[in-house]
Amino acid sequence: MGKIQRYSKDTESRVEVNCPQIVKQYNAHMGGVDLADMLIALYRSNFKTKRWYMTMFSQSLDICVNNAWLLHRRDHADPKDRLPLKKFRIQIVSELLHKNRTRVTVSQENDPPKKIITPAAPRPTDAVRYDNNGHLPMFVSYGRCKYCKNGYTNITCSKCILRLCLVSKRNCFYNYHVK
Repeated sequence: MGKIQRYSKDTESRVEVNCPQIVKQYNAHMGGVDLADMLIALYRSNFKTKRWYMTMFSQSLDICVNNAWLLHRRDHADPKDRLPLKKFRIQIVSELLHKNRTRVTVSQENDPPKKIITPAAPRPTDAVRYDNNGHLPMFVSYGRCKYCKNGYTNITCSKCILRLCLVSKRNCFYNYHVK
């Protein structure tokens, strides 16, 4: 047995008490489980069900998302690149809601025109943008291209809902949808 210090109400100071070795080891290595329980409690997926396995599935899903977020934090050393847990969960949901997320990259020899770096309007997530599925041109009223700085167009992407140039000199429609 080891000795540890605890606060005593009677003496209003710290006193030494006996502590079994197993309790010391438990307290020393309990941090990961406490952290996992705390993260799950922050944003729990609520499944109202009478089936026990759905509750287990909900708990497993929360553990997987939290572990993915911890890996995201580990891999992004720069705090500006890190997402908070809530935004990370929202991004996962928004990307899973879109069908056919397969990514195909195609290279193009043409130099793309000057791009708009900070868009004024929200753009779709990268998983939707690069999935190469359902991006069909539609004719709409004329407006400014959302990819280059100098183009006006009457063509919009049916999935992204963005105006993109589609002319012989500038193919912003293609350049926007390819990495």
